[in-house]
Amino acid sequence: MNIGMVVPYEDMGEFGVRIGQENGIHVSYIVGESSNGVARARELIARDHVEAIVARNPVHHFLRRELDIPVISLDISSMDLLRAIRKIDPGKRVGFFHVDEDSEMYATVLQELQEITGHQIEIIRIFGDFKYDLESRNYLGRKEYMQIRRCDALITSTPTTGKFYESVGKQVEYIGAEPYQIYCAIMNAVDSVNVRNREIQNTRLTELALNSTSDGFIVLNGDRVIMLNDNLCRLAGMDKETILHKSSQELMGRSVFLRQVLQTARKSIVCHQNVQYSVFRRTVSMEKGEGEKLELISIINVPNIQRTETSIRKALDKRGFDAKWHFEDIVSHGSAIEEAIRKARQYAKAESNVLILGESGTGKEMFAQSIHNASSFAKGPFVAINCAALPESLLESELFGYEGGA
Repeated sequence: MNIGMVVPYEDMGEFGVRIGQENGIHVSYIVGESSNGVARARELIARDHVEAIVARNPVHHFLRRELDIPVISLDISSMDLLRAIRKIDPGKRVGFFHVDEDSEMYATVLQELQEITGHQIEIIRIFGDFKYDLESRNYLGRKEYMQIRRCDALITSTPTTGKFYESVGKQVEYIGAEPYQIYCAIMNAVDSVNVRNREIQNTRLTELALNSTSDGFIVLNGDRVIMLNDNLCRLAGMDKETILHKSSQELMGRSVFLRQVLQTARKSIVCHQNVQYSVFRRTVSMEKGEGEKLELISIINVPNIQRTETSIRKALDKRGFDAKWHFEDIVSHGSAIEEAIRKARQYAKAESNVLILGESGTGKEMFAQSIHNASSFAKGPFVAINCAALPESLLESELFGYEGGA
């Protein structure tokens, strides 16, 4: 596993490398900060094929927006801040840069550090993309620049920032990193890579399973497609890239077949190129209770089902299917079950259809086979059919018969 670090100082990166060596992890680093952090991170990815990056703010926030691999924050701890502030000359007003996302995290800590050190600390927020014009040495955020001018000193983990304000006569102290903070960040990066790899593997297995069937599948999160299989693309006549992450409205305007499929409320039969397809749509939750809702749509080729069902029926007719259970095999301890057996024996003598109702696991199959074996049809085949697996259009022929060759 390769973990990368974008660090403001060489020694911070070297310490990360040593931690990696001690824990059997390949860690490499590159020096970068807010002005070039994204470019340097991409250089590190291309050079060392890193699977996750550890970076300090504000670089961390920029990388998370730009990269598609895990980016872990190397947090600035209260001890890191305290060490830097204690180096500032007594009585000086201290400035500290941070991005808006970290406002709540630092406000309480810096208030406590003011009381401990006696320094007055000015929190300088970085709004949006913060940049420096290095040639003219002009800090482009005017509001923040006015704040820093009221400060006599600056604590920072960004060398470019420090050098600029040193050049205008400010005392600058650089914020280091505790060894334990670096260790935790690297371990968090390893965990993130493992989780990401498992998710990628699960996604590939899911895609493999979906692509192994002749049916079409499409999954919606809200109004957007988040997963589909190759057969759906073939039916729609479109590449996967042109369907994935697109909205339903956009797709319905580009494909007649997808319009029919996506407009299905629950289940229906659609015709495409003179072939009938059974469309089933259902809502599932990612988690129990109030989890994220997904829409699963399956498109099943009706003629394929009919051919499969017919071949299975013919095979069963040839070899028969024996019912192995008899009433004598049902062990009962109670009047209710004894009464049910008594009634079932009576129904077995009739030639009418019998409907057996009961919850899962209560023995409906045993009663069905026992009735069959006690009836005048006992020498004939006992054919079990999973009605839930068949569309409504085929259930009719199963329950009421069909014409050979139909």
